[in-house]
Amino acid sequence: MSGTVLDNDVLLKTAAWSLAAEVPAVLKDRGGPSVLAVTAIVVSRQLQRSKRIVNKDAAAAALSAMLASCLCLEPTKEEMELAAGLETFAQERGVPLDSGESLIAAVAASRASASLLTGDKRAIEALEDVSNALGLTAQLAGKVVCLEQLMASIGLLRHPVELQTLVCAEVGVDGAMGMAFRCRSKAEVDAEALFEALRSYIDYLRSRAPMLLLPGYFI
Repeated sequence: MSGTVLDNDVLLKTAAWSLAAEVPAVLKDRGGPSVLAVTAIVVSRQLQRSKRIVNKDAAAAALSAMLASCLCLEPTKEEMELAAGLETFAQERGVPLDSGESLIAAVAASRASASLLTGDKRAIEALEDVSNALGLTAQLAGKVVCLEQLMASIGLLRHPVELQTLVCAEVGVDGAMGMAFRCRSKAEVDAEALFEALRSYIDYLRSRAPMLLLPGYFI
């Protein structure tokens, strides 16, 4: 099993929100969380350089715990070649798909048991376009999970007000999530209101990536 491959964006945001225990719990039925071998080094550096994370010590501890729970994947030569092709094609089409997202997508497309979880909405849209053009849709169909689906699933494990406290303490890492959790108004969010907010983002993404996005609202 290759599990669900997390991108740097998801790792940084969920670490900032101290969700190191919840992420693997949500992903346990999808083979558990996994990361690419290079990710641990890169994402740790990104965390220390980040100007958006307030409590870097807590985030670093959560990131360390999360990485310890992840299966470490080493991309094959064929997967790296596919990733390079995806990135190059995306650049030619002028859509935002960077090297990291391309490599995760290549792994997910190449391994039947792998899926990917990204916090980059634009990358999801780009991947839908690129995979369709390159004939990879069947290999990635329903295997792309967005951050909002992850948070909706975590919302089934944690009280919404507890999650609101965690997210709003680090609202700078994701503006859309801050809106979903009503961080600006500081009004308590209930489960129904939170799900409605997350559902609106998921529905939008599904309209942009109908073939690749994981069906439903929960993982």
